[in-house]
Amino acid sequence: MDGIFESFLGGIARGVGYLIGEILFGFVFYYTGALIWKALTFGSFPKRLDQDPFDFPSGIFCTLFGLSLYIGGFVYWAVNYG
Repeated sequence: MDGIFESFLGGIARGVGYLIGEILFGFVFYYTGALIWKALTFGSFPKRLDQDPFDFPSGIFCTLFGLSLYIGGFVYWAVNYG
């Protein structure tokens, strides 16, 4: 019975990891960072938005930039309104 319960919890943990990794980082943070960079560089960076964000260096850069935007926004909100 313990093996079934551990397998079930392992599947739940993998599902949560997928949601955090692929949806949050691969979609929300990447597209936020990429769209802001496209606006700041007048469309020259990144070249394509339809690639996997983790397969090329500019995609990782856009993901980290998007993450920093959300962290900066949260810190700004916490300092001024929290």
